[in-house]
Amino acid sequence: MIALCRNVRAGDAHVRAVDFRGWRPLLYGGSLDGARVGVIGAGQVGQALLRLLSGFCCERVYFDIAGLSAAQESDLKADFQPLETLITTSDFVVLATPLTPQTLGVVDATFLGRMKAGAYLINPGRGSVVVEDAVADALKSGHLAGYAADVFEMEDQSRPDAPAAVPEALLNATNTVFTPHLGSAVASVRKQIAQAAADEISRCLSSAV
Repeated sequence: MIALCRNVRAGDAHVRAVDFRGWRPLLYGGSLDGARVGVIGAGQVGQALLRLLSGFCCERVYFDIAGLSAAQESDLKADFQPLETLITTSDFVVLATPLTPQTLGVVDATFLGRMKAGAYLINPGRGSVVVEDAVADALKSGHLAGYAADVFEMEDQSRPDAPAAVPEALLNATNTVFTPHLGSAVASVRKQIAQAAADEISRCLSSAV
C-alpha cells in the first residue's frame, strides 16, 4: 500500500534514469494517514492486516460473511461494514479472501466500477479473486488510482481456464506494484511452515501404527 500510493516504484526509476539532483516537486501521491482502508475477509490474514494498520492513523473497516466478535473488533479497532459500503467509500480496498466458487472473479468490471474513484486496490490473497483484464481497464481509464498484487490469476493452475501469463496491459501499467508471491518469503516463516508439515507427517504416521 505504501509503495503504491507514495509512487515508490516511479521514484526509484526516476533516481536511476535521470540526472538526479535532489528533491523536486514531483510524484505527489496519497497517504494511509487519514485514509479509510477496507479489508475484505477477516480470517487470519485479514485480521493480521488490520492489526498491522494500527500504526498508520487510518480508519479500518472490514467485511466478512462470518463477521468478528465485538471483542475482536475492539482489539483490532475495526468496524464491520456491508460490502457495498466498504467498496464505495474506501480509499484502499484490500482483498484477503480465499479462492472459492463465490470469490472467483468477484472483482470484475462491475465491482471496480463501484469502487470510489481514485481508490487503490491491493491483492495479497489469491490472484483469481480479480479479473486482471478488468483491473487493467480500470487503471487505464483512471478510475482506479493503482493496483498492487503479490498473487496473479496465472498461478491458480487448478483452474482449467487459468491464463498462461499476467496480461501485458497490466504489466505495462505504470501505477502498479507487483511482487512474485513474496507473502511468506521470510526464512524464519518458511522454516515454521516446513516444521509444521513435518510435525503433521509425524502425527499421521504415529496414529497409523
